Amino acid sequence: MISSCWNKCIIRLVNTCLDGRRRRRRWEKIFTFWADSKDREEKIFKQFLKLLSKFKDYTIYHFGSYEISNLKRIARKIDSNNKDKIESVIKNSQNLLSIFTTNIYTPTYTNGLKDIANLLGFKWTEKNPSGIQSIVWRKSWELERNAELKDTIIQYNIEDCRALMLVKDWVEGPAL
Repeated sequence: MISSCWNKCIIRLVNTCLDGRRRRRRWEKIFTFWADSKDREEKIFKQFLKLLSKFKDYTIYHFGSYEISNLKRIARKIDSNNKDKIESVIKNSQNLLSIFTTNIYTPTYTNGLKDIANLLGFKWTEKNPSGIQSIVWRKSWELERNAELKDTIIQYNIEDCRALMLVKDWVEGPAL
């Protein structure tokens, strides 16, 4: 099973398998998709769809409604050949936040990914990161084209994916 975290065009593929000694082994590969401008967004998104089309069985994990809303927005702009692929991505998506709003109550102030992942011991590189801060970083990058700022944004998004997968694994409990 391939699990993916779709988060601001970051894909983290994780595969858990059994090795020769029947131990679970996990590997990960990170793919980043970066659009330098709005007019390149469709091209980058098609690269994302092309990567996913290589897998028959996958789940896209996300936290909240942003990712699905963004997929639907892009679907309205993209050529008709890719609309079925986008529908497949949406169908194979799971919003982990919905589990926390209906079934799991954590001892945190909010049901936000940062609060829950922090509870589980996850730490981001940047101090007090947030989705709002990542938007500010992106707007600043668009004005300055600063390579360090771009690296910060990509690192933040990768860490968001890792935090999301930590939360997913915690929800699923220990593997037998």
